[in-house]
Amino acid sequence: QHTYVDDAEHAAWTWTESTDGDNEVAYAASLVLTCTTCGTPTDALKADVTAESSTATCTEAGTTVYTAKVTHEGKDYTDSKTVTGEALGHNYEAKWTWTKVEDENAEIPYTAKVDLICLRCDDKVEGIDATVVLKDRTEATCTEDGEIIYSATATYDGKDYNSEKSVAIKATGHEWGEWKTVKEPTETEAGSRQRTCAKCGEVETE
Repeated sequence: QHTYVDDAEHAAWTWTESTDGDNEVAYAASLVLTCTTCGTPTDALKADVTAESSTATCTEAGTTVYTAKVTHEGKDYTDSKTVTGEALGHNYEAKWTWTKVEDENAEIPYTAKVDLICLRCDDKVEGIDATVVLKDRTEATCTEDGEIIYSATATYDGKDYNSEKSVAIKATGHEWGEWKTVKEPTETEAGSRQRTCAKCGEVETE
């Protein structure tokens, strides 16, 4: 009669990784027992495998412990395998605060700060200073508003967070010159006159 023991020398476990239809990783296990008396190995014995998982958090990795069990000739043999995943990392939402500087002659008239709030765990990082630069400027015309766009960038934990602020430049309005007579009035026809905008060249006639 064969004699089997549950030790590393006489109980050889094999774990095999597989993927199910949902692309979820799973593991199968088998056991080969070697008789301590004559050295004869058994065929590979398929194990029943169960899994118990802990959920990953923003800062801690999740783990799955697989436990394999084989019952052979009335005796149970077990082995386990632990698979560690990765922490999820924070999923920050950025909340920006733009502030007008007091110096009216400042090249960049705004400063910006950002608060980061994790949508998963409510972790907060407050008051990160951003670098503010002029991104674009469209000058106002006599009849249309212009626009200045400032861009802010803050970096935290290797990731950039960006925001923009738009400032309107009011239309300047026309700068009309003096009226000039174009056509003198007669007894039967009205006269006309014109004036010209010194900035855009638009001509107004009446």
